[in-house]
Amino acid sequence: MSFPEYTEKGNVFIEWNDKGWIDYVRQAVEEASKEGAEIVAKEARRRVKKRTGKLHDEIDVRVSPYKDGGWSVFAQGPGNYTRFYAAFVELGTSDTVAQPFLRPALNANKRKINKIFKDKIEG
Repeated sequence: MSFPEYTEKGNVFIEWNDKGWIDYVRQAVEEASKEGAEIVAKEARRRVKKRTGKLHDEIDVRVSPYKDGGWSVFAQGPGNYTRFYAAFVELGTSDTVAQPFLRPALNANKRKINKIFKDKIEG
């Protein structure tokens, strides 16, 4: 983000607009959040075990349902309870071994996502 500079009798003034800066950072974080979520979703699709491919196809990025906003990676379509087993695959059950795909997808990309945030904010 660039700030307008003013010169008056040899002095340089930089205008600081708090609302403008807050709006800029908010937009940068929104863009970085979505881009990071897309990276995690792509990696999760690559990592998920494919028996039928249905769970793979249900990994999606959507606006977060939480009041603070942001983006979320879901492993279930909206209202689609036929893929309810995503949590069972990720976490395992008393009868099955966990086959994590979402958490490792995030962990494998933390540095890349942090860089995206840094680059977006620094402009």
